[in-house]
Amino acid sequence: MAPMTEASLFDACRVLFGPELTLSREFLCYLQPSGAKSAYRTRAKQTHPDSVTVGDPLSQKRQNVLFNDLTNAYKLIHSFLEQREKGYGLPPKRTGAYHPQPRKSPQNPSSSSKGTRSGAETFYSGDVPPRKLEFGIYLYYRGLIPYQALIAALVWQRGQRPSIGEIACRWGWLDETSMRLILGAKGPFSRFGQRAIRLGLLTPFQVQTLLRYQQNLHKRIGQYFVESALLTDEQIEAFAEEMKTHNLKVASGQKGRCGNTP
Repeated sequence: MAPMTEASLFDACRVLFGPELTLSREFLCYLQPSGAKSAYRTRAKQTHPDSVTVGDPLSQKRQNVLFNDLTNAYKLIHSFLEQREKGYGLPPKRTGAYHPQPRKSPQNPSSSSKGTRSGAETFYSGDVPPRKLEFGIYLYYRGLIPYQALIAALVWQRGQRPSIGEIACRWGWLDETSMRLILGAKGPFSRFGQRAIRLGLLTPFQVQTLLRYQQNLHKRIGQYFVESALLTDEQIEAFAEEMKTHNLKVASGQKGRCGNTP
């Protein structure tokens, strides 16, 4: 299992929830065991070796790699959540092994806590962070959807798309031999695109193109909340415009700060 650093936890989260997830230390603070377990179970059904047709060795090998990466990622996140439950702080921001240190108790716990519970669901209460946000994250920070629904939506959205390896083969950028080399490459939580670049089989530009195309194939995350009866189509449209305004204000404020002279 990889050393527990902030970077390794972010990589593990991407394996569980998808590369489009906007990650931050706040996400690690609010990540719940139930959300991680739900994402793992859903992804395990998709990546388990038994889910492919018998007699297809390439697909079988691909599933083995994906399932092993998923299992290792979940083990790391589960270990982190156990340490956090015991009161230990977050790991270093970039590098270095994780040596848990007990967190200091806040002087005013009631004012420092932003998460509130309603039954088994966790809603956010507090100010929307002054940074650019993706739509699902924005809805969560607005207190409109519970944390569990956000995680379920991310997992649901991820299940809508084919792998970038399948797309690359369809476009003629990879063949069976190169796929076998990529799938056999080692590395903790290393994603398919990272392996392909490291082996010189795809360029960074090709991987980014594949990822952008892949993201265009899955349904918009707002559809999940409509189908789950959490929000209406009209509300989704209204909050999408509200999010755009928020992101524009954040971008405008950052440009203003950069342009100021001391």
